[in-house]
Amino acid sequence: MNKHRLNTSFGCLLFACLLGGAVQAQSGRHQPPPHAEAPVPTPTPEPPKVKPPPPEQIHVLVTNSVPASVSISSFDVSLVADTLLQRLNASDALKVETANSMSRDGAHKRAKEEKERFIIWFQLRYDGFNNTLSPNPEDLRIEYAIYQPGTGASKAGGTVFLRTVRTVPVIGSGASCYPNLYGLNGSLTIGALETADRIFDALSVPSPPLCK
Repeated sequence: MNKHRLNTSFGCLLFACLLGGAVQAQSGRHQPPPHAEAPVPTPTPEPPKVKPPPPEQIHVLVTNSVPASVSISSFDVSLVADTLLQRLNASDALKVETANSMSRDGAHKRAKEEKERFIIWFQLRYDGFNNTLSPNPEDLRIEYAIYQPGTGASKAGGTVFLRTVRTVPVIGSGASCYPNLYGLNGSLTIGALETADRIFDALSVPSPPLCK
């Protein structure tokens, strides 16, 4: 055999062996596992917000007696009534309705006919010695009574004596929805607000802000 051809054949054989060994070495080498992405947590849906049921309201029927004294004008009575109703209506705990004027005895009898409404009765009275068209606040008072439905039993009652404005504690700017805070009108307004607060206490209802 030719020496040159023998060398060539040997070289090819050696190259083939080296190539086979390299392939075998690479096929036996462990490849690193592919990088796994961290699973994205699925957000837990928030439970639907359930509104709490509104508190059960106390039903009240408001009425008053017509004053007999000429010292009390219809404006005075309307101012007390409007202020009292405005204050009572500011409470979400009350469902307020009104009735025509009636006496205290009439309000007591009406309560016996009611199934769920408390009867709130009030009257603006003059206690001065001489009838005058310009009464002093100290001569006026607001009487009130609360009667329970069905039985007509007295829930509460009392008298709010009016005072001059200069002796009444300052309510503050929060009472801007009650503008009549001067002179006799101020005494009537503040007396009606005090009456309403006593009614809240008697019915175990928290006093709402003066102006919502």
